[in-house]
Amino acid sequence: MSTDSNKVYNFLTKSPLEHISAVSAVSQILDEYPKIPKSELKVTILSSVNNALHHCVDDNNRYQKISPIPSQFEIAYEGVLSLKKIEESQMQEDLTKGAIEKNIRTLKTQLNGSLLPYADELSAALDGIKSRLSWDMPLASGVLYSKSKEIEELGSIASFMEPAENMKVPTPSFVAELCNNFIEKISDDEIIDVSIEELSHDNCMKESDEVLLETLETVWETPAFSKRFIKSQSEGTYVTDVIVPIIRAALKDLPIKKSIFVSTAERQSIASKDRKGEYGKRPDVMLIAKYKNKTHELIYAECSRPVCNDTKKNDDWAKLWRELNDGMNWSNKCCKINSDQFGILGVQVAAQMLHLSVLIRDEDQIHRLYPLRSVEIPIHLTKNSQKLIDFVDTLLLLRNITVISLSRLFNSALRKKNEKDDNSKTSCPSPK
Repeated sequence: MSTDSNKVYNFLTKSPLEHISAVSAVSQILDEYPKIPKSELKVTILSSVNNALHHCVDDNNRYQKISPIPSQFEIAYEGVLSLKKIEESQMQEDLTKGAIEKNIRTLKTQLNGSLLPYADELSAALDGIKSRLSWDMPLASGVLYSKSKEIEELGSIASFMEPAENMKVPTPSFVAELCNNFIEKISDDEIIDVSIEELSHDNCMKESDEVLLETLETVWETPAFSKRFIKSQSEGTYVTDVIVPIIRAALKDLPIKKSIFVSTAERQSIASKDRKGEYGKRPDVMLIAKYKNKTHELIYAECSRPVCNDTKKNDDWAKLWRELNDGMNWSNKCCKINSDQFGILGVQVAAQMLHLSVLIRDEDQIHRLYPLRSVEIPIHLTKNSQKLIDFVDTLLLLRNITVISLSRLFNSALRKKNEKDDNSKTSCPSPK
């Protein structure tokens, strides 16, 4: 039996009866392989159904639930495809040509008034670029993305990259030792509002070694490193049992305690709702901070299952960077925050890779988007110390940037009731 047939077979034989239908069976394959030929999909479904019927011959209720699926295949196939087309159309946000042109004009105005070394060069590069921009490109919303062609070709790219470079810190010396000690213990068979000082990015960790060690010990205790979990891991528990505990562990006992929490219930983003004026996006995970009765969203995470395709990865990335953009606009709408020392973090989990990004607002009030790290998530015990060091180092970087952003937020002044953030004017419509 193929891997795909196994997946459908397990779904049919183990899922609650109310979850089983022709549509849900077809979705098991199309979710991961949207371009699979219809004929191949049908063969897979029929094979899985036949095997499942043999398995549950003594379970009449399950048998009766599964047996009609072959005759319902055509309708189910068309139904799943139509739902996917609706979903795709909602992803293609209605950022009109006029809105894109307005965003580029605004960006050029900001650059023309800037004293930064790359400003004139980049402003010239934007001439004639509007025609090839689409809604899912950061530049169309006035966001300068460090991986875009326009930025990578800058002669003075080092100046542009400086804020992101200042966020990077050397790996604390004890991290490698602690990771190596952890690996040595693995047998081969197991393979409260408080005052806070305003901080800045200067390539240094902002917390003591003792605090960071406690953070690492909390990470080791998460289910991701549990022998019991490793043996029973399933796709459905990936986010709940691996990703969320790791994020919680990395953010445990931050300097601001009572005013922050990790939201994991796909809570509606206030920042997104503020921009759209109706319903906001629902990130998989957010770090939420409350400062002087205003709610801020400092980290957004979008996660896939342990196996995902490029379409899912690209869709999640487009959703994530727009959430970061919304979060920065919202925080600056509420507070007067010191420019590029305050960052909104994005965590994208695509299969077994974790990608960490940050969005800042520079001194010219232009949003810049930087990818910081891409590391493999060690969801199984590993003897590869470098893999573990890289992963832990990424979590510590996430924590360090969060500490500094919290310090900037909690030392900022609130905007007056009718005072506007004139720089938060990028057009960025979303799907209805």
